[in-house]
Amino acid sequence: MSRSRLLVRSHWMAGLLALAVLTPELGRPAVRKTGIIEGYIRDQAGTGISGAQVRIENSPLGAVADSTGFYRLAKVPVGVVDLSAQFVGYIPVKVTGLKVLSKRITVQDFVLEQQAVDIGEISVMTATNALAPRDAVTTRQGTRPGEAA
Repeated sequence: MSRSRLLVRSHWMAGLLALAVLTPELGRPAVRKTGIIEGYIRDQAGTGISGAQVRIENSPLGAVADSTGFYRLAKVPVGVVDLSAQFVGYIPVKVTGLKVLSKRITVQDFVLEQQAVDIGEISVMTATNALAPRDAVTTRQGTRPGEAA
């Protein structure tokens, strides 16, 4: 092999080695950087709200608080997110601009305030002649669906 070809080949190999060293992500599958958000959802008295829901706005990620009010969202993409917590009978709370860092736990607690639930108007109606007269009732025995009585 000629000296010039050997020189070109060695430069080419050195360039490829430098590229591999400087960009170690090449050849590996892309890994999304994620973090964790966790905390407690409590009422104004400090009691955990079991079953309260927390979710990241504009995302499918969400969690339900356990019996102590603790929740944990894993594999949250790194960046800034808006987080909301809610439960029936409480005013929903939203936190905006929460920073999620790679491989870190971000703690965000919520305190929900009770709210009266308006179920609307209830109408009670009574029926007249609710019971049929005894002689007007007939019984069909031994009939099956589709059979004539």
